[in-house]
Amino acid sequence: MVHDHDHFGKAVRYLPNSQSFKTEFYQKPQLEPGEALVKISLCTICGSDLHTYSGRRPTAECGCVLGHEIIGTIEEWEGEESPKDYFGNPLRIGQKVTWSLVASCGDCFYCEDNLPQKCQSKFKYGHDNSGHQPTGGLGQHCVLKKGTAIFPISEGLPDTLMCPANCATATVCGATRLVRETHAIKNATIVVIGAGMLGLTAAAYLKEQGANVLVIERSQERCMIAKDFGAAECFESCHLDAFRIKTQESTENRGIDVVLDFSGNTDAIASSIEHMRVGGCLLLAGSVFRSPDLNINPEAVVRQMLTIRGLHNYHAQDLAEAISFLSRSKDIYPFEKLVSKVFPLDGSALAFDFATREAPIRIAVKP
Repeated sequence: MVHDHDHFGKAVRYLPNSQSFKTEFYQKPQLEPGEALVKISLCTICGSDLHTYSGRRPTAECGCVLGHEIIGTIEEWEGEESPKDYFGNPLRIGQKVTWSLVASCGDCFYCEDNLPQKCQSKFKYGHDNSGHQPTGGLGQHCVLKKGTAIFPISEGLPDTLMCPANCATATVCGATRLVRETHAIKNATIVVIGAGMLGLTAAAYLKEQGANVLVIERSQERCMIAKDFGAAECFESCHLDAFRIKTQESTENRGIDVVLDFSGNTDAIASSIEHMRVGGCLLLAGSVFRSPDLNINPEAVVRQMLTIRGLHNYHAQDLAEAISFLSRSKDIYPFEKLVSKVFPLDGSALAFDFATREAPIRIAVKP
């Protein structure tokens, strides 16, 4: 037990059995070779954090420190040489950084198969429990494990803008990268399901890439926001005649080129498939919690020659693109305004209660 008067820092641990938070104090972490210590300046609360809090996603380890969309500054590292960022440049004390959601070994089967986010010995920030070491966003510090891709954040870029980069924005960039392997983005009619942080980011990113973006979202308020982020139109459902007419007009009656789901809503996913063109692509990225099975007719997949892909987490290159995108689009789309409220670290329980009750796009916790 570390007492308040002699602690180095504090973190807020989530206790799933009681759905409560507990503040714990820790001594200065003893770093292993290849590790670095970051002082956290801001953490935004991701949808997966809320899924854990509500019990919809029971995969997070018991008693972990939640939060993985984090910005911080380098305080120290273990080793004689300065650690290098993703681009091979030495890091320095006091430098503002973010980092990959997953630390990976680099040489297991999945790392060598270009799936580092599925590394056989991966460590996932804000999900895995590292004992007394602080490794989640709801704290004052975070220990960066060996195998973490670290990215510099340019001075002058607000934390509220850049915090979602290492989850929401990078996931969108990863999803687009996978789609681009088989389908053109420019001039395509793409349907984005869900206008939360990922869906809004996808609308803006795909618009930048030259796509015609239609958004499916039940909330009228979020539909209005989607138009500020590049959506040509927003519809409550794929079942609407207006949606069918719009997709036919946009595609010369061929059907939707690409569907990207960030909602996990199986009904919306199933109904969108009915509007896809021959050779269309469906990418699923929002089903990160237990949900009903998706009923897909295999014959329809065969005859329509559909491509169906899934994405969980992302590759480090996607985070590099995410940071670049937010940096170059900050004056075009109001990303910074999507973080509507900032809570102090001691108010973490209030923050999660507020996010669950009010369903804002994003809130943040600041140590």
